[in-house]
Amino acid sequence: LVDELRDSIRFARGIDIALADEPKAETSVAPEAPAAAQQQAPSTANLPAAKDEKLRQRRGKPTKAEVAAELEAVKKGAPSKAAEAAETEMEKGQIASTGLIAFLRRYPSWKDKTGTQVTAFKARKAAGDVIQFELLLTLTKPVIPMIMLLATGQTWSGLISSMIIGHALRNWVPRMNYEYHHLICVLFGVLHSFLGVNPSQVEQVANSESGQVLQLTWRWSLQDVVCIMNMVLTGAFFGSCADLGNEPFFTCSYGAGLCLRMVLQTWTPVVVSTTLTRYLQQLNVQITQTEEIMATAGGGVGDCGGGPFRMMLGPYHAYGVAVFKFMVLLLPFLSAVQWLIRGIFGKQRTVGKKGTRFVLRIAARYMLAILGFLQCICLLRFELDASNGAFANFWVVMLMGALWESLLCTYDVRGNIQQILFLAIFVFG
Repeated sequence: LVDELRDSIRFARGIDIALADEPKAETSVAPEAPAAAQQQAPSTANLPAAKDEKLRQRRGKPTKAEVAAELEAVKKGAPSKAAEAAETEMEKGQIASTGLIAFLRRYPSWKDKTGTQVTAFKARKAAGDVIQFELLLTLTKPVIPMIMLLATGQTWSGLISSMIIGHALRNWVPRMNYEYHHLICVLFGVLHSFLGVNPSQVEQVANSESGQVLQLTWRWSLQDVVCIMNMVLTGAFFGSCADLGNEPFFTCSYGAGLCLRMVLQTWTPVVVSTTLTRYLQQLNVQITQTEEIMATAGGGVGDCGGGPFRMMLGPYHAYGVAVFKFMVLLLPFLSAVQWLIRGIFGKQRTVGKKGTRFVLRIAARYMLAILGFLQCICLLRFELDASNGAFANFWVVMLMGALWESLLCTYDVRGNIQQILFLAIFVFG
């Protein structure tokens, strides 16, 4: 289609050049030419030689006689067929480039080494390959000391473990699609309260006498701020590499994991929670202060005295809460809609034998869409102008990070600055 459109435009340009080279007619009426002269086809000498050769070489394209007939029709005032076709294609492209569906299905502006236009699928695949190592390395950093403690009873040097884990992630972990990267963010969002232990606490338990229990207690710290920064930078870096401008946000996916953790804390049966607690006690691990940090206000509990909006806005606090909630809710809802639309359109590729490998990807998209809508429902029911737990407040701040991620996605976040920030995130995270 692109080649056909390009040739049509070249053909129209050749007609325009030929018309420009024709001498202008005088105001006086010219005498009528003989009938034999009127039947003779006009000369095509004014057409550019290179364009004429290309038109003749390509099979199925207009010949010299057809070009001459087209010129004669244009001289008499008829519109050029090639120009009409090119204009129609441009109008169709402009119509197709508007609307939410086209925004969610646009193409990147860069090309591969052979000069071929890169599709959205290949662009996201290449961007996922670029960010996978950094994403997994920063997310798995707090997990490694705990695994070493539970497996060997001691902790090694952080430098040695980082070198081993980095080598394993770079060479042994297979390349994954970007849907699975978002699912990994959801998983670590669910496990965030379990991974809130400091490495110093792990080393203290490892160096102490046997029988000491490792208490997993989550509190606001610098690591949580770095975690938000990591999700923002990862999403912006992915958007810069894909160059599509319509990617779901990594902060929203991580926030969906945090939301799912609070929902599980509220609706998990007592039998399941008791069994999990006993199993962790056998491993000398204890999770403490879970209910306090995940407590949410609402329904007359915890919202009697108000919150920051009532303190700053007084009787107009309800308007401030509505505006702030709409601002925070907009981008998570957009991400959920994006996953739903990609799941619907991607389902068409699963038809036939060649499409069976996309089934898991389509299922991941629908899962991310469901978690995104669940997050939106929980945010609508969440009471912002009240006293909530620290974990719930961290969830809201993570969703606010989506605003910064959307802003950074408009810039080219690549190069030395991104590498320096990644190093800082890895050191302080």
